[in-house]
Amino acid sequence: PDLKNLVVLPLPLRSREHVYRQLDMEPGRDLFEDRNTCFEFLDEDSAMQLLACEFAANNGYNVARIWEHCFGNRHDTRTGFFTLMASAGYNPRQFGVWFGDKFEDEPADPLVRYLGLAYDDNVHDWQARLGFLPGRADRDTFLGRMTTFRGLVDRWQGNYIHHDFWGQRDEERRRAIAFATKNADNVLGWCALAMVQDRCASKDAWESVSEAWAILADKSGMRYPALYEQARCLGNAGLGDQAQAKYQELFRKALQEGVLPPLDSSFRSVLEGGKEDAWAKLMKETAAKCAADKNRPVIVTLAWQCYQLGDTAMADTLLDQALDRVPTEEKALTGIAAVKFLNATSRYDRADKILRDLLAEPALAKSAGLWRLASQVADNRHDSIRSMECLERALDIEYARLPEVFDVQPIRNDYGRLLTHYEWLADAAVSLKVTPPKDLVQRVVKAADRWRHLDPEATELPNRVAAILRKAGGEGATDLAWDYATTPLALKPNESAPWVSLAWSLRQEGNWRLADKSYEMAFAAEPTNAQLLWDRAQYLQHQGQVAESRNLMRQLADGTWQPRFNGLKAQARQAIEGR
Repeated sequence: PDLKNLVVLPLPLRSREHVYRQLDMEPGRDLFEDRNTCFEFLDEDSAMQLLACEFAANNGYNVARIWEHCFGNRHDTRTGFFTLMASAGYNPRQFGVWFGDKFEDEPADPLVRYLGLAYDDNVHDWQARLGFLPGRADRDTFLGRMTTFRGLVDRWQGNYIHHDFWGQRDEERRRAIAFATKNADNVLGWCALAMVQDRCASKDAWESVSEAWAILADKSGMRYPALYEQARCLGNAGLGDQAQAKYQELFRKALQEGVLPPLDSSFRSVLEGGKEDAWAKLMKETAAKCAADKNRPVIVTLAWQCYQLGDTAMADTLLDQALDRVPTEEKALTGIAAVKFLNATSRYDRADKILRDLLAEPALAKSAGLWRLASQVADNRHDSIRSMECLERALDIEYARLPEVFDVQPIRNDYGRLLTHYEWLADAAVSLKVTPPKDLVQRVVKAADRWRHLDPEATELPNRVAAILRKAGGEGATDLAWDYATTPLALKPNESAPWVSLAWSLRQEGNWRLADKSYEMAFAAEPTNAQLLWDRAQYLQHQGQVAESRNLMRQLADGTWQPRFNGLKAQARQAIEGR
């Protein structure tokens, strides 16, 4: 074969950043900025690398400029360069002189003709008006078929196809359909026939397209969609009885092959438009067959299709049929399918009832996924307490079956939601002046310990848990809160700042005893800091603990401190003397 017009790009294709740096150029600047202008003087191999990286980046404008300055000016006008421009979205006819000369020199070259016609605005405009393609003697080659298909797109997707004067003609429709049937085994035929179908203007046109779909069904591997479109066209042509028969035959054959076929509104409208309500009859017949074959989840899917087609009454009828006297072995799958359908259609109350029935089964109650689904449904019902209870059950099951490797982000999200809920319960109990749930402290500790075990990097967790425990109160809760709050501080035994920060947080909560204890621990960590004694003494005085405050003042006044604390020492002595 003649290879003189081929352009072979260096592989693998590299990124612009890589190639530009390799050629000592700046990838962030234009080709004609600063040192990038040197690209005009690159050798052929380097220029080809530069062109290849711009082609890989789909930058057709730069592909064209590189070709022009590195190859075109050297009289290298191989067709491959124009093909690369077109592939990268650039019109090769912009180079009118070079491309025009090539078109005149090689008019018989299929690729040159294709590129010339594909980017000729005049050809596109006349094709959109007159529809002269497909012609009677179009070349039956790949490029010939592509040229014809482009012409069909111009015509059948253009603005003139329904024009009073320029509109479609019977003969051109027959030629377009002939092209589609001739290419029934590839995408060009399917797209061409679909375009003609979308622009049918008469009963005869619909019938012609219907016959063409039958040919595509026989010649291609996609028999179902072709026959479905055939039935649609028959319905649009006003041949309702034939369309009904085709639709029902197609539907039943798909079911026999074990497939529930997808449906759309035309299927329903054609079946409902006959002498008898074939739609309802077919749906109920299908549901009965699925129930007999122990395929009740399929009935739920069919109900979902009916709902999407606007027949909510039939959807409810089918759902009731699917859930009526469900055998034990089908209960789980059928129930889950029903819940997902009801959840998607905002009928959360019924979904919740089905889930409660499922979770009452001991075997199904071991499913973490089912508890999570119940939590989601409860969330949708705005029942946060039920939602968190279900999430707790799911996390209990998952914790017992932990994989070796897991993503910690979902762990943080789920346990974070639990702690937020526990804090809400504690706050509500305080606000309403009632006793919190008896097991609240236990639930908080369990969730916190598991979270720390699964996510050791959750450094803010102890303080958060401690705050919840202090709000919850109860026997042992205060001590537990202190343990959680001070556990991280053990890692900083000689620092007072963390203890002071904890004291400040406790002061905001109004827990003066633990705040005082925190000040005490801060001074123990840094006994040379007189400021800590002063702050503690002042805080105790504000809390009415005058005796303890005076003892600390005396300790401050009598102690030996660094010179920078002389002012505090003098103030402490004055406070003791009552001055």
